[in-house]
Amino acid sequence: MCKYSCLSVRSPAGELGIIKLNNSKKQQKTVKDLKMKAAQLFPKKGYLMAEFQLIVAGKPLDNDSASLSEYGIKPLSVVQMVAKVHGG
Repeated sequence: MCKYSCLSVRSPAGELGIIKLNNSKKQQKTVKDLKMKAAQLFPKKGYLMAEFQLIVAGKPLDNDSASLSEYGIKPLSVVQMVAKVHGG
């Protein structure tokens, strides 16, 4: 059994990676923590936190200070990284 909260992350390029977040009651992980780990997960692609958005179960994670539990993120959740498109 995993002693971490393991999340699957799919990059904009379709790559799949695993993020392990400590399952500590003392310190709740936030969306910002998850974004930082997701950006580090695919270093060769050079994703910057400002260039992508995270989505779980069709819901965008748009509040960086919210805890992962506020969005219902549990171990084995699948997180999608979506590139932000700027246009006009």
